[in-house]
Amino acid sequence: MIDFRKLNIYLIISLLSLSVIAQDKLLKADQIYDDLGYSAAINLYLTSVQGESTNKMDRKSMIRLANSYRLTGDYQNAERWYGQIVETSEKALYRLYYAQALQANGKCDLARKYFLEYHNMVVGNPGTDDKGKGIDMRGRTLAEGCDMEFTDQKGVTLKNLSGINSTKFDFSPAFYRDGVVFVSNQESFSNVKNNDLWINDEFFDLFVASTDDNGNLRNPEPFSNKINSKFHEGQVSFDQAGETMYFTRSNYNGKLGRDEEGVTHLKIYSAQKLGDSWENIRELPFNNDQRSVCHPTLSADGSKLYFAAESGKRGYGGLDIYVSHFRNGTWSRPINLGSEINTRGNESFPFIHEDGSLYFASNGHAGRGGLDVFISKMVDMGDTVIWTPPVNLGEPFNSKKDDFGFIIDTRKKIGFLSSNRPGGRGDDDIYRFKMPIGENLEPERPPIVFNAKLSVVDESTGDPLESAV
Repeated sequence: MIDFRKLNIYLIISLLSLSVIAQDKLLKADQIYDDLGYSAAINLYLTSVQGESTNKMDRKSMIRLANSYRLTGDYQNAERWYGQIVETSEKALYRLYYAQALQANGKCDLARKYFLEYHNMVVGNPGTDDKGKGIDMRGRTLAEGCDMEFTDQKGVTLKNLSGINSTKFDFSPAFYRDGVVFVSNQESFSNVKNNDLWINDEFFDLFVASTDDNGNLRNPEPFSNKINSKFHEGQVSFDQAGETMYFTRSNYNGKLGRDEEGVTHLKIYSAQKLGDSWENIRELPFNNDQRSVCHPTLSADGSKLYFAAESGKRGYGGLDIYVSHFRNGTWSRPINLGSEINTRGNESFPFIHEDGSLYFASNGHAGRGGLDVFISKMVDMGDTVIWTPPVNLGEPFNSKKDDFGFIIDTRKKIGFLSSNRPGGRGDDDIYRFKMPIGENLEPERPPIVFNAKLSVVDESTGDPLESAV
């Protein structure tokens, strides 16, 4: 799993001067780490103590190495290094990271212990950043996940799509015409080759694949040279006609944009299909140079756009899911979906079904490990909209690793999912599933109870009927 790519907190462009090569390895590792080149920094930290015991690594480097493993999805090594750090550190966050790595590695008993230690530490000493967000309850919630029995979707099997998956990253499919458009850094036959040092590999592009008679995806090829740039492209969503698209891209539209610290974040752009080309590429009005906005999914009627964004001071933490309404020819100020959906962790990769079901990935709700896929149902109350408590989709959709980028067709019979679970071909693979006849994808949930006053009146006069029951 690549935390960078799945959570898309930054999707940073790491551009470094070649002059750093001549510097000391540890100084070079620190510089690359500071520029968010986590994958590239790992070997430098390790070779900085080559010939010596890694126990002699200084504490700062040890923490940075552990963080780098976590942010590049290497849970085995993240567990090893955070395990050493928590022995002497009183910082609560390292216990959370250690517990998450343990859970992803199938060590739930020990993970539960450290989740609860984290919970007790933050509840006893809430940080200054808790103002307006409430106390971080992730520790207790995630500890409960270690003991939960999640729904088993009987009769559902996931099929690895070997026709499109590569040995690299392939994820976030979106329905398009008779196939899908997905995100990948597989060979694109482009003359422009750029590497992002976070993953120490090429930037992501959009690819399109068609469906054969057996429902398998095949023949992936670059989606559009107007959309694919020399930096990152991410999750995409299309209107029902396939004539307008909304897609994630690095803050780049002919010119690279950065925040005050020199970081390039993500933005959402729209484009229109004119003939065989995609034109009129525009960024949406709620984008922000200072934080990432990504993962768009469009409602069936085209009136609402759901997406993930760094939550900032007014959010709940990490990535939150928001919605914007299309009114008077423009997109409105985004609305946070609230604490029922969003947690102090990361909620990302939303997919809105036409029946109002919201599917999304989270590492803040109780799950099996890493990112899990959840479902919540929209309830229209007239003046407001509420969301039912999210329910974990269970197996086989969720695993101990990262599961995300879930989509399902209008009849809820066929869908696709991204995962880096064992047995895949590359870092992330795309899987196809088919629901058995009569099976319901939505797990059972507790009934929603509303307290309300009802007034019964005569239809013709409007007078109250006092005897009505």
